Formats: sequence, C-alpha cells, structure tokens
Amino acid sequence: MPLLERISNNGLPVSVSLCGLAVTIVVVAALLQRRKQAQRLNVLGSRAPAYPSKLPLGVDTLYKLVRHMRQDTFFEFTRELLDNPGRTVELNIPGGRLLLTDNVDNIKAIQFTQFSDFGKGERTHKIWENILGDSVFSTDGPLWVKNKDELRPHLAKSRPNDLEITEKHTQRLFDHFRRGEPLEVYDVIDRHQLDIVTDIFYGESTNSLVEKEQPFRDAMDAMLRLASVRTILGPLAGLFPDWLFARKAYMELNAYMNTRVDRTLALSREELLKKEQKMNLMETLAVKQPDRKYIKDQLIAVLLASKDPVAITVSWLIYELSRHRDVFEKIEREIRDTIGFEKHPDGEALKNLPTLKNAVKETLRLYHPLGLNIREVKADTCLPTGGGADGQQPIGVLKGEQVAYAVMSSQRREAVMGFADVDTWDPCRWENWTPTSSQYLPFNIGPRICLGRVFGHLQMEYTVARMVQEFDRIEWCGYAGAAPDDEPMRIKIELNTKFDKPIMCKFIPRSTA
Repeated sequence: MPLLERISNNGLPVSVSLCGLAVTIVVVAALLQRRKQAQRLNVLGSRAPAYPSKLPLGVDTLYKLVRHMRQDTFFEFTRELLDNPGRTVELNIPGGRLLLTDNVDNIKAIQFTQFSDFGKGERTHKIWENILGDSVFSTDGPLWVKNKDELRPHLAKSRPNDLEITEKHTQRLFDHFRRGEPLEVYDVIDRHQLDIVTDIFYGESTNSLVEKEQPFRDAMDAMLRLASVRTILGPLAGLFPDWLFARKAYMELNAYMNTRVDRTLALSREELLKKEQKMNLMETLAVKQPDRKYIKDQLIAVLLASKDPVAITVSWLIYELSRHRDVFEKIEREIRDTIGFEKHPDGEALKNLPTLKNAVKETLRLYHPLGLNIREVKADTCLPTGGGADGQQPIGVLKGEQVAYAVMSSQRREAVMGFADVDTWDPCRWENWTPTSSQYLPFNIGPRICLGRVFGHLQMEYTVARMVQEFDRIEWCGYAGAAPDDEPMRIKIELNTKFDKPIMCKFIPRSTA
C-alpha cells in the first residue's frame, strides 16, 4: 500500500503526518551527523564538559543563551558555565557545537600560537555583512591582510591635529557637564566619541552633542543589538535578517554613509591628491579604491574600533571615579603638579600621570570592552587544554565549529590575576603589578591586535585628564529611578560590554566648588 494511502487510512491529515515525518528525518539526520562528528573528535583529543541539554539539538540551551542576553545576565551565566577545572565548556545548540572558554592558554592559541587555525568565518561574515561588510573585522586571508595594511597608517598613530579636534568636541561635552544637573554618562560620552571619530576619519562630524536628532547613531545601535543576538543564534540567524527586523535602522545607516561617501567620490583624483598629507581616511580610501561599498565597509569598521572601546571605557571609569573620591584626588594632584589646570595636556604630558594610566588599565581589566569574541575553526585541530576530567587535556575541534572566548572573564579570575579581589576596581594594584600578555589582553595579541590602541589610549587619557582639570568632583546620582541605587550594576553584553542601567552623575565645576 502506498505511504500516503496508509497515512490517510490511519485518520491523520496527510499534511500533518508529512510534517511530523519531515521533522523526524531532520532530527535523525542531525543525530547521525553528531555521531560521526564525535568519532572524529575522539581522534583529535578529549572533550570539554558538556552543558546538559534536555531538548533535541540543544534548543533549550540556545533559548537560555538568548534569554540571559536579553535579561543582561549573560556575563554571570557564562561565568558559571566556565566554573570547571579546564575553564572550557561544550554547548550543543541548533547548528552544531559551540565551545566557550576563558582558559588563557586557549585564548593565546586562538589569538596567536594557532592563529592560522581560527578565523572569523563565513557565518560571522554573513551575520555582520550589512554593518561591517568586507572590512578588517569580518574577513580572513589575503583580503583581511589587505584591509589591515591599508588601515594601519591611519590607526596606529596619532595625527598632529587629533587633540585639537578632540578638544573642540570636549568643550561641547563640558557644556553638558556644566548644566549642574545629573546626566546619563554613557549617552554623552558615546556622542562625544562619535563626534570626534567622524570628524577625524570622515572629515565631517556628526555633531551629535549639539543636534537633537541622531539618526545615524540610533541606527548603528539598533543594528548592533540585533547582530549580537543573531550571533548567538548562529545558523538560525538567517531567519531574522537585519534588513527586515531592523529595516528603518538599515535604511538610515546606508543613507548616512552613502551620502558622505558619494560626496567624496564626486571629487576628482587630482582634487583629492592636492590635499597631500591633509587627506582624511575617507579621502585616502577614495584615492586607493574609488568604490562606495569598499569605502563604506572600512569606515564603519574604523568607527566601531575607535569609538566604542573608548566611550565604554571612559564611561566605566567615570562611574568608578564617582565612587572612589580618593583616586580622583590622586589624579588631581598629579595633574596639578605636572601640567596644572590651565594648560591642555599633550601626549608627552599624559605620560607623566601614572595614576590616570593605572585607572585606565584597571578599567580595561575589569570591564573589557569586548565581552565575548567568536572564531570559526578553519580545519580540524585541537585547543591546547581544557579537556578531560582534570581539564588538562587537549580538546578536539572540527572545521566549521565555533569557539567563543571571554577575555573579561579571564581577567576576573583569581588564578590568572594572582590576587583575590578580582571583582574590585583598584588602580593602585598596578603600582606593584605588571601582568603578562596572557593575563592582560586589553587590545588582543597576535596578528589581530587592535590597530587603534594608540589612538584609543590617547583619547581615554586626554578626556579624563581634561575632565579632572575642569571639574572639582564627580557626584554619583544613582540610576535615575531605573533601579534601587544600592543595586549592583550589571554588565550588558551586546557587541561590547555596556551598562544595564543608566549611569547618572553630576559634575561640579572648579569655579563654583
């Protein structure tokens, strides 16, 4: 008897029965595939502890990951997952196996010693393509090398007028501070950095500190939030395309960038070359490769690399300084004794402010701007450690699988840091402590080390130094009713590590102190 006839005779609608049959086939095929993968893994090395999953294909595990991300408890949840001898855990989710680790040996292997075994991968490229395109942050191989080499001259050093541009926008920032009322710190600091970065690299500032409407910034934030969730969804990300689920943001982002890139491309090569050393990054890219998509991809990548780490770090630093008056006063004394309160600091003067430098480093340790990073395995290989009952055995990983590593989590481990109060912000510890490159990774190590680390450090130190020059103190004003003021601040994981509640502070000018 034909299959469809037997189904019909059993009293079930054909469509329902076929749907159930299809689901069964998919599940069985996936289970057989995982069995074959397990056999390959056994040849490569041991396994990391597996997080228990109750539903087929790890649907419940994926749900928990997304739920914790939405509830701003993702950092705490993953930290608990990694509480095992090898500091590595295996998560089985739809689409395959995901390894999560904060083991410093594994992080070093991914970033440096086994760099060629791990890349961004096609999945990450596809998820982020409408934001990062084919830029340095989403590509591998020769294209990545080309992108890196073209951006390095602009990001690896400061330009003569960087601080002049920074000061112009810092004065606008201080106009907000001088209003004498509590304000949301991250909001104004993020706008401050957006204005600086677009002014320096695009040749035209967004002026978000003075404009009421901020369509470009709002669009970028919306796209990043969705992309962060899509990254966790992995192969299911295609069901939630950003051009559909963040359509307005998608249109705004492209409209803003296309208008400015097209304006630059309208200039002739001869007109651009007349500027010689005064060309901004957009103009330089237009000379090298006059293609809208190419230029737009690189500029958005530079924006994210230059703005977000600085804005996040400075905001966390202000949050801590408002609660640690003693550190603020120590920085204040150093500035008074070396620069004074009238003269604006330059790069050389900032070198003579050790407490400020230590405060920046401690903030980068405790609140690493990038909470989680993901790499795709290029070929069957193994991580050096984290497997077996003792957590000391190599872990096999297969081509196409993904490994997520958590630098912020590793920098909050007593066994790695060598001190007990790992969750406490204490810049003074840096006076007698020099971590190794495996302990402290503010800008990564290896070939993908952050190109903008010099620019970033200068922006962080200059902004805070000028703030201390102009203001007598920072007053912590709680969370503006968003939560009880004694509730601890949680870390919000998106692409970067932000705040789950508004940081409200008041800045008291020196003239009225």
